[in-house]
Amino acid sequence: MRESHAPKTFFTTLDAIRGVAALLVMLRHVGFFNGLRFQESYLAVDVFFLLSGVVIGNAYEARLRGGMSVWAFSWVRVVRIFPLYLLGSALTAYAWLAGDSVASTQLAWLAMLACLMLPSFQTAQPFPLNHPAWSLFFELVANLSYALVLRWLSTRVLAIVVAMGAIGTVALLWFAPTHSLDVGWSQANFAAGLIRVGFSFFAGVLLFRIYAAAAARQQHHGAKPRAASPAWRAWLCVALVAALLMSCPSAALQPWFDGAVVLVAFPWLVYRALWCEPVGYAARVARWLGAVSYPVYVLHVPLSSWVHQNLALHNDLPGRTATLWIGAGFVACLLPVCSLLNRYYDARARRLLLMYGPR
Repeated sequence: MRESHAPKTFFTTLDAIRGVAALLVMLRHVGFFNGLRFQESYLAVDVFFLLSGVVIGNAYEARLRGGMSVWAFSWVRVVRIFPLYLLGSALTAYAWLAGDSVASTQLAWLAMLACLMLPSFQTAQPFPLNHPAWSLFFELVANLSYALVLRWLSTRVLAIVVAMGAIGTVALLWFAPTHSLDVGWSQANFAAGLIRVGFSFFAGVLLFRIYAAAAARQQHHGAKPRAASPAWRAWLCVALVAALLMSCPSAALQPWFDGAVVLVAFPWLVYRALWCEPVGYAARVARWLGAVSYPVYVLHVPLSSWVHQNLALHNDLPGRTATLWIGAGFVACLLPVCSLLNRYYDARARRLLLMYGPR
């Protein structure tokens, strides 16, 4: 396949997929919706890795090949992730201090590791101040690896890398104690995160190259590659991803389900989504979901921990019905807060940091 250096394109449907996946992860983690834990929602991380590969290939492949330095690329990626990630870590650290939950010396050590986004091997979870950061760590590892090897990463080599990642995923499903892909987030299975990101991220890059080559062929023949499509096509892709994340296969089917979804279904749905471009109100909703997806993902655990801690401190532990109402209130507050933080904190912090970073 001929390498394509297509200009950057905005994929609105991917924003909606990312946003819905982040919301399902949030519902799984916050502890207010025990009846809505969505067994397979841990596969949202594989969706995020896959989307990251598409986005990085779209936004930076041509720039890296055109002379952008690895250092400049790394700085852009760090700036994209760190402002909100550090805010979430700081919220947890403050809550621990307020509740005397940890010795100050241990907290200082964990805070230093958090500032460098390095895992702690003295705690049950690698990133105790912001649990979802384990996936951000592996995403940054994949981003840096991609930039370092891009000059040798022809489409044929990339396909081999993806095939090797698929073999590693199958082996992981075979040998993991749970025979599932719910791994990478704890000390016991932290290294397995490399396999998850190794397949999905580079599969995303490959999907973008396949898409870019097909779009270039259509343009060559005078066709519009991404004409506005009916909104239902985009939302069908989003709904199918959500349905897979909300599935509940039996223990016997678990490894087969996880393997089929991550290796086949998600790549196919994301590729189809690349060709769907909603307009009007549907596009605005999709863009909003994409805008709040990262704040929701990186802040929901620290903020929900604050709520739980305050309920415990006041001996005001609610019953099941009250818990659901508290959860509904939490979500109703979380989404606008994340939207405001994205616009007035994260965007401005990133703009400021990029002004003084390498170019």
